[in-house]
Amino acid sequence: MRAVDAAEVFLRGRRFTATEAAELGLIARAVPADRLDAEVASVVDDLLAAGPKALAACKQLLARVPTMDTDAAFAWTGQLSARLFSSAEAAEGMTAYLEKRPAAWIPSPDNDSEAVADHPSGSDPKDT
Repeated sequence: MRAVDAAEVFLRGRRFTATEAAELGLIARAVPADRLDAEVASVVDDLLAAGPKALAACKQLLARVPTMDTDAAFAWTGQLSARLFSSAEAAEGMTAYLEKRPAAWIPSPDNDSEAVADHPSGSDPKDT
């Protein structure tokens, strides 16, 4: 999004459609009302499939890196990446992938409440 485009919309106070909001980068996407539930379900499924700690780290990355100078960003993300890839959560995710099964944190009929005890964090993935 160009700051000029958003500034014009905001300063003029004009109404805009969801499609225009997506084009301005104010929202991720615009979908017709009849596809909204399916689109939300798709996004939620993707988020649930992500490792909880990896997802939290991604949020940190998105918040912190833009405020850092290049050298600091590379150093911090390198350390973060090393920590994540050496974690129990990463091992579970890679093992699940190789075994063609859902990771322990992914809700499914195969992953009942006992799977929570096997979660790499040792806690309920919803609490992570």
